[in-house]
Amino acid sequence: MSGRMRIAIVHGYFLADSGSGIYVRELAKAFTVLGHDVTLVCQEKTPEKYDFIDAAFALDSDNHNVTTIFERTRQYAGSCRCVRPDIHGLLLTYVASGDKSFENHTFQDASPDKIDAYLKDNITALSTIFKLWSPDAVQANHAIMQPYEVREALQAAGLEEVPFTMTIHGSALNFSLKADSRLLTYFVAAARDARAITALSESSVADVVDFAAAAGADISGKTLVIPPGVDTTLFRPLPHVNARKQTVGVFAGRLLWTKGPQYAIAALPLILRDNPDFELWLAGDGPLEPGLRRLIELLSAGDITGAAAYAKEAPEMGEEGAWGPVIPDIKRLDGAAYSAAAKGMDKRVMFLGHLAHDEMAPAFAGADVALMPSVYPEAYGLSAIEAAAAGAVPIATYQTGLRTPLDILAAELGDPALTRLLPDGELTRGLAAAVTRALAVYETQEPGHRQRLHEAAKREFSWESAALAYLAAF
Repeated sequence: MSGRMRIAIVHGYFLADSGSGIYVRELAKAFTVLGHDVTLVCQEKTPEKYDFIDAAFALDSDNHNVTTIFERTRQYAGSCRCVRPDIHGLLLTYVASGDKSFENHTFQDASPDKIDAYLKDNITALSTIFKLWSPDAVQANHAIMQPYEVREALQAAGLEEVPFTMTIHGSALNFSLKADSRLLTYFVAAARDARAITALSESSVADVVDFAAAAGADISGKTLVIPPGVDTTLFRPLPHVNARKQTVGVFAGRLLWTKGPQYAIAALPLILRDNPDFELWLAGDGPLEPGLRRLIELLSAGDITGAAAYAKEAPEMGEEGAWGPVIPDIKRLDGAAYSAAAKGMDKRVMFLGHLAHDEMAPAFAGADVALMPSVYPEAYGLSAIEAAAAGAVPIATYQTGLRTPLDILAAELGDPALTRLLPDGELTRGLAAAVTRALAVYETQEPGHRQRLHEAAKREFSWESAALAYLAAF
């Protein structure tokens, strides 16, 4: 396909504060900048915040008619309308959501009646949308349920020949599909009919191909990698950073055991031994926050034994065998030195709470390093390239989707050490050593160093490239 295209993007959630939401938003903007006509289907509450959206609509309670929310002069070569289905207050997700404006359930915990109601609302809405704004192609996000809803809605609208792609972001596959066999039929039906199935990294492609094969669907011939980009006008170094007196590490993400913030907390005393001015900022919220605060309380009081027992026994900590205990083995460590460094560490930790995507940019720009100690498969390391674009050195576990950005940045800096944080049973010690090394090796507050990271991110990670890859897939 060539020329101006009519592209529908179906997300189902919001346009900020999650990796998939940011991916969808920036992809929609890239299509719009390239001159295409985009219909963006999601539950975004404030579409007027985004300058590439020049019209917004909401469907009525029957999902048969639309009401205009606003219209304005378009800012780019193409156009983008945002359309919000009426899902009657029920939002089904892959991990538990804290959004109080909806009745929230995960797919794997939802009753059959709730799943059926959710599917009916979205399929009816999409059928209405496709009839109003007939697409040339559809990009559907997540392994479930959007691709299945798109498939059904295209058929209901008499548009079976319109190609659709499905994009795997990770959470739907890892937390919902792998946990609940009831959901397989929706994934398989969509995967078989999709023109292409995309994922954000090679490891994620391999994961979904293997999963589909086990479910009886061979998709190996139509999978491809389309990594995310980074907004380098938003994520960029700021001039004031070299005026700071302390060094800062930022953890950005939901406070879940899978993201590994408990290991960042436990590594802090080891980091403080060589960097007493170091501060750890936790940017995010989530169910692990009370547990992290308790862990900090125990460590700060010098109760290393109690902290180790708590981390091991509290199920919300999810202590992973491959990555080792959260609190290092004191027998193999200078326990007295660790305890001494831990005392009073509560003053070196800041809980920033949930930050919107645009608020993360200055947080990364104010950091020397960004910590991503994930202990669970990741679709891609979006935070790693955003941190690098802002001038912070990413320190991440070298696994699954995190490998690709780490490989690129390690090559750019000539520093293979960025790829050595492996599941060797000692993540806490390894994380502390990696942070300490980065602070010693790099002039992390020097403008030239930060600009070099920014230029690497700008050169290697482009949303325009992602948009062009989808056009080729269509």
